[in-house]
Order: sequence, then C-alpha cells, then structure tokens
Amino acid sequence: MTSIPSKTLEVSPGITYRYFYSRAARADLPTILFLHGFPSTAADFRPQLEHFAARGCGELEVPVLIVGFGRDEMTAAGLQDEMTRPWARAGYRFEVLDTGHWVMLEDAAGTNRLLEEFVDGLS
Repeated sequence: MTSIPSKTLEVSPGITYRYFYSRAARADLPTILFLHGFPSTAADFRPQLEHFAARGCGELEVPVLIVGFGRDEMTAAGLQDEMTRPWARAGYRFEVLDTGHWVMLEDAAGTNRLLEEFVDGLS
C-alpha cells in the first residue's frame, strides 16, 4: 500500500503493531475504518484502500488484535481489553460499544455513528 502511509505502535517490548492511516483530503469527505483479523492482512483491503484514497477519503486500516497464542479470554470484557490495549497506550480515547462480529447486526446505525466519532477524534 504505497499510497497510504503506515504507522507503527509498540504494543509491548519486542512486539510492534503496524497499521495504515491517511487523513481525508477535505473536511467534508469521510474517513473509512477497515478492520480485519487473522488470517486477513492489510493487503486484502488494497483495492478498496486505493479506490477511496484516490477519491480523497481518509482511511484507517487496523489489524484487530483479539486472540493471541490461545491465552486470551474469550468473553466480551477479554475481547475489549485485547482490542483497545494498543490504542490506549498510544493515547487514543475511545468507547467500546461491543466486541465481535455481531456488533453490526445488533445496532448498525449506532455502531457507524460511534465509529465516525472515533475516526473524527484521531489526531
């Protein structure tokens, strides 16, 4: 993804978290959030990322760190902690409505609203 700059965040000593972020070209254009988990990679979103970047949209592509090495708790609280820990260390403020793939089925409009608020708050 040569047109979209990558950033790195050290999650813990020796573990680096890489994500892609670009601001929208204009304030009236949206920033689109792409989330993926294993076995997907950022390369899976390349066509979409390139398409929207060419139109001036902002983009945030995030690998969701949820389950690591079989030690993580598979409860809503455990998933929330794994998803938010790297971002909290980077100084981002966020609110988690839900965790897991079912969140969009429960409240798609509310989830989209919260995602827009989150992306608007990125520095």
